[in-house]
Amino acid sequence: MFEILNHTELAWLAAIHDAFSCAFMDAVMGFITATGNIGIIWIACAVLMLCFRKTRRTGITLAVALIFTVFLNNLTLKNLFARPRPFQVDPSIVLVIDPPGEFSFPSGHTLSSFAATTVIWHGLGKKYGIPALVWSCLIAFSRLYFRVHYVTDILGGMVIGTAVGALACLAVNIIQKKYIKKTNTKGE
Repeated sequence: MFEILNHTELAWLAAIHDAFSCAFMDAVMGFITATGNIGIIWIACAVLMLCFRKTRRTGITLAVALIFTVFLNNLTLKNLFARPRPFQVDPSIVLVIDPPGEFSFPSGHTLSSFAATTVIWHGLGKKYGIPALVWSCLIAFSRLYFRVHYVTDILGGMVIGTAVGALACLAVNIIQKKYIKKTNTKGE
């Protein structure tokens, strides 16, 4: 299914690499991509949100979304599509980061980032949603920069991640309304 796209997308990755690659960018992109490893930045955000009553519900929703992304992406979608990574298809690609182990489609870094962004935007508004979106886009770009994903892997991660984030928000809303007794915060 992806074989037709691989040739074109490899050319796009080469263009990105040729336009931006240098030692400074390797370091910057290396830091950015590392924040997406196992969703560590988003896990940290969820833990931080759980510490404060005002953001606790968003923290719970974010944790639900991140857990779901692991099961959906790493245990299901990547194995279902089994798309080789660009550096596995084109042996001329030299990686400057450790090679990821699983398949390529969809990008797990991007999927978890866009799930997190959706939850953060929904729960905390654009004040925190915009920075989350910017960081998510930087993480997604870093995966292209290092040529460990194709453009369609990134786009798939964006779409699926946004859907997962929205579903997590919906699920937590339904559970809260249906099963969790509301407390009266005004003392009436």
